[in-house]
Amino acid sequence: MKSQRELSRFIGTIYDTIFKPELWSVILEQVCSELNAKAASVHMVDRVKGKVSLFVEHGTDPAWTALLLSKYATMSPIGAAVLLADLDEPVSAFDFVDEEEFVASRFYKEWCEPQGYHDMLGALIAKRPTEVGAISATRSHEAGRFDAGARQYMGNLAPHVRRAVTISGLLEQRSVERSHLASVIDQLSVAMILLSRSLGIIKTNRSGSVLLDAGAVATSSGGHLSMTDEPSQSALSRALSGEGTEPALIPVRGSDGRAYLAALLPVDLKSGVFALLINPQEDDIPPVGKHLAALFGLTPREISVLMPLLEGSTIDEVAGRLGISADTARTHLKRLMTKTGTSRQLDLVQKVMQALPPVRMTGGY
Repeated sequence: MKSQRELSRFIGTIYDTIFKPELWSVILEQVCSELNAKAASVHMVDRVKGKVSLFVEHGTDPAWTALLLSKYATMSPIGAAVLLADLDEPVSAFDFVDEEEFVASRFYKEWCEPQGYHDMLGALIAKRPTEVGAISATRSHEAGRFDAGARQYMGNLAPHVRRAVTISGLLEQRSVERSHLASVIDQLSVAMILLSRSLGIIKTNRSGSVLLDAGAVATSSGGHLSMTDEPSQSALSRALSGEGTEPALIPVRGSDGRAYLAALLPVDLKSGVFALLINPQEDDIPPVGKHLAALFGLTPREISVLMPLLEGSTIDEVAGRLGISADTARTHLKRLMTKTGTSRQLDLVQKVMQALPPVRMTGGY
């Protein structure tokens, strides 16, 4: 593994991707080297529009990637992480499915095995109703499963990848020459406010001025910034007082009830100048699967079978969606009914729906 100095330098390169996205290929190559992985990727997918906003990979033939996105993605067992894992939490394929069932699945036989892929390790960097993102790595069968050290490495890396990708999204991933930067900043839909350490407002772009005038998220008083949400004000003050060079992400709840995300980037630490980016956001999908697993004693694979049933899918449709046999799907269904004390699929769905917390259900598990 890398030394502390090498790791710091590597993390710095991750943040360099905010303005130089071509560096992602270098980062993923190093991730493969560190994890003894055959391939690695970082991606962001709009699940409603079916649009990929970011997909960079190392080690996978683009033809296989196209097949993954068009046909096999919903069959991947690691997709259950959206329901069961928190952001930045490292998870592997075998956290969600028994190896025997995985090897027998269509996903493994038709997508993994032909490429020599076996275990997968990843971490979510976004999980909103419309957008899901992750960083992941894949090992060959010969390399063995990802161990605790690999999980720790992925867990350490994921928050930095998440921040870099999030900020890139806020900046709409525009790549421009420095001489044109000022005009582009003024055209951004995201609010940008240049601040001093003492919260003095140095400059705003057009969206920043509109946001301050609206007063739902932040206001200007005597030339100083004040967040309407007290926890975010405290978090911003702490970030400004620190000496770190890494961007900080600060969730904000506006007085209008909407969720916002603020990203604080150091511009010039010597003179104490920072850029604050603020944009409306959807709330993250809560790990609802953990609630059901704890309540009924369900396994991750049983959760993967259950969630499509709650959306109205038949058990045969679930089998096709997960790339498993109908018999295997029905076995999981029987276990679900036993654990929930029900005898019919309709009763199962009704009982689970009554137990669910009030969150929006979405596809793509």
